[in-house]
Amino acid sequence: MVANDPESPRPLHILDLPVDDVIVPSIGQYLSPHDIIQLGQCSKEFHEIGLKMLRNMKVVYKNDQKMNGKWDSEYLKVCRQLRSMSLHSVPNLDNDLLSEIIRNNLKLEEISLRRASKITPTGLLSIVQLKNLTGLRLIKTYCDQYFLNVLNVCGLKLKYIYLSYDGELSLLFLKRFFRRQPKLEHIGLDFAYDGKETREDRMSRLGMNLNPLVSIIAKHCPELKYFVIERDSQRVGLDALSLIQKNCKNIQFIEVNGVLSWGKGQKEIYRS
Repeated sequence: MVANDPESPRPLHILDLPVDDVIVPSIGQYLSPHDIIQLGQCSKEFHEIGLKMLRNMKVVYKNDQKMNGKWDSEYLKVCRQLRSMSLHSVPNLDNDLLSEIIRNNLKLEEISLRRASKITPTGLLSIVQLKNLTGLRLIKTYCDQYFLNVLNVCGLKLKYIYLSYDGELSLLFLKRFFRRQPKLEHIGLDFAYDGKETREDRMSRLGMNLNPLVSIIAKHCPELKYFVIERDSQRVGLDALSLIQKNCKNIQFIEVNGVLSWGKGQKEIYRS
C-alpha cells in the first residue's frame, strides 16, 4: 500500500489519494462486503473509508433492491432500499439487528431467514411493521403460534409462506392462521423437530392427521398455486389433497415429501 515516488519527499501512501473521488468508488468496486469490513479494521481512517464504501455499495444494490447470502452485520446496517432479503446463517443476526434492518427498510416485500438461531419469536415480531410484506420463509428459525397470530391481527396478507420448524406450533393455530390468509399462492410446510421432544410427543401435539389442516387450506386459500409438505406424508390423504385440486382453480403443483405429487395437466395425484 506504499509506493516510492522520486518526486515526493516521503513515500506515497494510499491515504494521500482523494477518498471520495478515487479510493471509495475506484477501489471499493473491486471489494466484497467482507473485504471492506476487513479493510475497516486496519485503522480508524480505513474504518471511515469502509463505511463510505458500504454506503456507496448500497447505491449499487439499490437498482435490483435485493440482498442474498451471507452478509456482514455492518453492511446490513447501512441498507435502506431493500425489497427482498435472504439471509443464511448470518452469525451476528439477532433480535436487535433484525429490528434495525426492518426499521431501515420498511418497504421490504420478501424475507427469508435460514438457520437464524439467535432470532426468537419475540424478535420476529418486528416483521409485522412491514405493511408491504408478501413473502416469508423461516427455515430452521424458531417461530411460535403467537407470532403467526400477530401477523393475522396486523392484517398482513401474504402470497408466499414457508415454515420449516414448528417450535410450539399446534395444528389448531396453523388452521387459524391459514383461515385468514386468502391471498396465499405458495405454501410450504416442513414439520421438522429439533430433538427437544420425542417424535411421539410431537405427533401427539400436532395430531396424527394433517387432513383437517389441508382441508382448511383448500377452503380458505383459493388462489393457491403451489403446495408442498416436507416429511409426514403418512399423515396426509388423497381426499384432502383432491380438495385443493377442486377448490384452488390456479393450482399448478402439489407435493408431499416426494411420495404424493401432482402437476398441472395430470388427472390424478401420483403416488411414487
